[in-house]
Amino acid sequence: MNQKLTPVVIGLLAANIVIHVLRTTVELPVVQSLEPFFHLDKSNLLGFRGESFDSSFHWLQTLGSSFAHSTRGLTHLLFNMMALFMLGPAVETAMGSRRFLAFYLASAIGGGIICAVFDPSNIPVIGASGAISGLLVAFAIYLPSSRLGLLFIPIFIPSRKFTVGFAAVSIALVVAGAMKVNLGMANGISHFGHLSGMIAGLLFLLALRATDPKAWLPYRARS
Repeated sequence: MNQKLTPVVIGLLAANIVIHVLRTTVELPVVQSLEPFFHLDKSNLLGFRGESFDSSFHWLQTLGSSFAHSTRGLTHLLFNMMALFMLGPAVETAMGSRRFLAFYLASAIGGGIICAVFDPSNIPVIGASGAISGLLVAFAIYLPSSRLGLLFIPIFIPSRKFTVGFAAVSIALVVAGAMKVNLGMANGISHFGHLSGMIAGLLFLLALRATDPKAWLPYRARS
């Protein structure tokens, strides 16, 4: 795994950290005016939430919310940035910086749209988790022989099996949540948001492969 930081990853890390600092420590009118775009409200476009549902959804939230994290402590930000730090450089090296940036933003925006339209929950979501979940899909495609594990659990499995397992657990938790079943898992996590990011990332990669058969090869191997 390539642990050397790459340009786009550095920029994304900086953007997330700066936005978090501005939202939590600096009271600037311009920052406060942008606050509605840092929360992904649900659009209810398909009417899944009843006639009385009211949302302040705006399309820009699909991007803005992916750069905002919980203002109640640093845990949310740190976990997402740690994942970006660990997975991002290797994927950026494999894809090339421009393609990687397009992929990351597509995962964030596409995942936000999917979540806004289809998520049965009306609770707004924030954070880079959707884009990070898309990044996990790309990591499994470009580095299938690399091994991944959960933090604090010293068990590592091939990245593709890890990604499939992550998706399966997310689906199970979404279904359990929809059925009001309490599995004792941590609350406040948008598992549907994780799935949305994975779907958006996969769709981007499939479209990329359809236009360029070598797109799933590492950057240096395409020439």
